[in-house]
Amino acid sequence: MASIFSDYTKNGGFIMANKKTNNGASNKTNKEASNEQKQYFIKVEGQEVPVTEEVYRAYIRPVWKEHKRLEREKARECGPNVSLDQMIENNNEIADDVNIEDIVADSILLQQLMSALGELADNEIDLIKSIFYENKSERDIAKETNTPQTTISYRKKKILKKLREIILKNKF
Repeated sequence: MASIFSDYTKNGGFIMANKKTNNGASNKTNKEASNEQKQYFIKVEGQEVPVTEEVYRAYIRPVWKEHKRLEREKARECGPNVSLDQMIENNNEIADDVNIEDIVADSILLQQLMSALGELADNEIDLIKSIFYENKSERDIAKETNTPQTTISYRKKKILKKLREIILKNKF
């Protein structure tokens, strides 16, 4: 007997479903032989329980569905795959001149910003993170913290000024 089906994990628990076939010779057609030879098993509490194909498929369908959902989500995060030919057909412009100096300058500035963020207090980092990384408005943050919106705005300006001073101080 050879195991054909792979193991799946779901929600931290272990679910195993196997489809086994017997590779013995037969005088029947391949389709008839394969239908007769397939045995379906679901692992329950460490023991393989034989089930019908219908039960097996009903049991494994949510696992397959979740697996496909995760694949689609991963593909969505990576963005669409666009070939050069498709871009040319769609009249998308391709940047010919890439300014390496700008890329290096941006990279250095980003490194300086990251080191400057390390010098901020926790409450200052939380405010910057909420505004710039989580895209929360000053009004939303004010409601969450029961603080006037003008105070949040003042704190943001004060923190940004502090970041500028840290970056300029460490620049040379």
